[in-house]
Amino acid sequence: MNNSRSHICLMITILGLASMACNLSQAGAPTPTVLSEEDIRATVAAELASAGAEGQPPTATEPAPEQTATPTETPTITPSPTDTTPYVTVSQDTNCRTGPGVVYDFVYALLVGVQAEVVATSSVANYLIIEIPNGSSDTCWLWMQYGVLTGSTEGLPQATPPPTPTPAGPTPEFSLSYHSSLNCSGNTRVVVRLTNTGDVKIESRQVSTIDLDTSISASSQSNAFGASAVCLPLAKLALDPGGDSGYIWGDFTPPVGGHTVRLTVEACAGDGLAEPCSTEQLEYTFPAISDINAKEGFAAVNSQAILDQLRQLQVTRWAYRDSERQGSHIGPMAQDFNRLFGVGEYDDTIQSVDADGVALAAIKGLLELNDQQASRLAELEAENQALSERLARLETRTAVPDGLAWVLSAFALLISAAAIATNRQR
Repeated sequence: MNNSRSHICLMITILGLASMACNLSQAGAPTPTVLSEEDIRATVAAELASAGAEGQPPTATEPAPEQTATPTETPTITPSPTDTTPYVTVSQDTNCRTGPGVVYDFVYALLVGVQAEVVATSSVANYLIIEIPNGSSDTCWLWMQYGVLTGSTEGLPQATPPPTPTPAGPTPEFSLSYHSSLNCSGNTRVVVRLTNTGDVKIESRQVSTIDLDTSISASSQSNAFGASAVCLPLAKLALDPGGDSGYIWGDFTPPVGGHTVRLTVEACAGDGLAEPCSTEQLEYTFPAISDINAKEGFAAVNSQAILDQLRQLQVTRWAYRDSERQGSHIGPMAQDFNRLFGVGEYDDTIQSVDADGVALAAIKGLLELNDQQASRLAELEAENQALSERLARLETRTAVPDGLAWVLSAFALLISAAAIATNRQR
């Protein structure tokens, strides 16, 4: 045991002296081998193993690792977390209120191009609660009809509407009636007469429009009304109670022939859509343009081919997903219709002018088939009449007159009697 320790101490001393000699080497002298810490440990382990062979239990050791160049560690780049904060922008300037609906006070207007953070969801469909992006940390309820959401609202609290505020005064009452359609600056403008039928002066209005065939929507508001039904009408600042009227309008991107549009009008008793307000709607269907001078590229239509294509067209019962349009409908899908008949300006719309044209072509095709069948029926009836007359004539030629039939009968009786008499004589 003492010999083993002596050997180990001697080895460590020798190694220490060798290391000191390295520092004392002169220029030009051979460079001594520098032992690493691993080499020293391996040497000590070998000594211990040797001592174990002399009666001491050997110590388990790891083999000395090979000397390899230590690779340069590549720094790990930790990606920055993705911002999942939900934000909303709008495609049309949209009012933001103290609650979900026009009965709540107006507090902010989110303009196109402005981004607002979403801080809560709503128990009322189509609304989100946003932080007003003016540094005040105030919030308001945003109508998402024109909203575009980015990010996830998962995990946000859900807000319930506050109590409905008591109106500041009587609610405006008014009626809408279609007046005319105009071509204004390349748009098709629907002009509507708004008549104040209540007891409250109407001082501002908002008009939201949607083309129900293309889903293109727009919105505008003003503290004035048109004094005349022209593209640039004179301004009328308010509509007095008791039947005073003015003009409002909605612009639509042509072509709109055959399209149905909806105007939602909010009229308020104060400027800037200040409460109280009330809302009315009006729908109008544009007539399809049919002037020959507005058309070109005429080509004949094969009515029978239209009938064959109609046999391939699937017609189903369905309902719109858009909550604005309730009820069940029957009809084909725009994609199938436009593909079969090679028509349509929009992939997702059946224009009424095309639907009417297909229906009229199909009716003409059925009329052609009816004419062909009527002509063939007349031919068959004539042939049948001719055959009946010929049969009658044949029956007339082979028929025996009644008088001759009596004579022949009597003659046959006489012959029979003579034959009987002859047999008796025999």
